[in-house]
Amino acid sequence: MNRPRRTRVDRSFRRASAVFAITIALALILSGLIVLLPIGSNGDDPGSANESPLRVTPGAELARWETEVAENPGDANRIVVLAEVLANSGRVTESIPYFERAIELRPDDAQLRVAFGSALQRNGSYYDAELQLLRAVELDPDNISAAYYLAILYEGLPSPRMDEARRWYERTIEIDPDSVIAQQSAQRIEELSAEIATPTTGT
Repeated sequence: MNRPRRTRVDRSFRRASAVFAITIALALILSGLIVLLPIGSNGDDPGSANESPLRVTPGAELARWETEVAENPGDANRIVVLAEVLANSGRVTESIPYFERAIELRPDDAQLRVAFGSALQRNGSYYDAELQLLRAVELDPDNISAAYYLAILYEGLPSPRMDEARRWYERTIEIDPDSVIAQQSAQRIEELSAEIATPTTGT
């Protein structure tokens, strides 16, 4: 009986991941986490000006960021980008130590904790994901990304916490009612209400 709901949650999470890949990238840029693009000798190449630092290209791109981090072990900017590249290419477990190191350097960065929480959630580390996302909310109460990921997290738990999920969906609407995230939340709230209103047929 839980299977259809879990499937919808998975679809919601994939949609959220697509939206937040953009949201987080923009937030990281605006917060100064990815304002680095002198990258090696390529920084002097005018043709590389349009290259996205978060674009996941296997092989050379990943190797480049690993080299950047190895040469600049105390630079949170580069560490975050490498963690994001790993997480967004499906190598979440490998990304976790880099997220942890970045958080040691930037403990009060809410958007960084959202990115880490999202990665942990994808990895099935629900408790740790919840800690990171709640910490993001403490640091930035109006962080719509954190609110939405918390909603998806609570709904997608092995034992779903639906009241909390609904509360966080509603919170995204309070934060920015005109946003795409709020629209997705409103749609999910409608779906949940319909599920409650529809009687379950017994067998």
